Amino acid sequence: MIDIQARVWVRGERFYAPSYRYFVVNDWYRWQLRRPAFGYHWVRYGDDFLLVALATGLVVDVRYGPF
Repeated sequence: MIDIQARVWVRGERFYAPSYRYFVVNDWYRWQLRRPAFGYHWVRYGDDFLLVALATGLVVDVRYGPF
């Protein structure tokens, strides 16, 4: 099994992950993340936060391990 902490995300790549390994972040302000623009949402994958385009799955921004 692959450790999800070992994954290094890069802007511009597509976000593909099993649905049980990530969470959509609706309380982005709590984590001091900027408000996502329409058509984007923050996703928590392990300790990292990714700003992902809903239509394409492209990673637009990454915040590594803020914990």
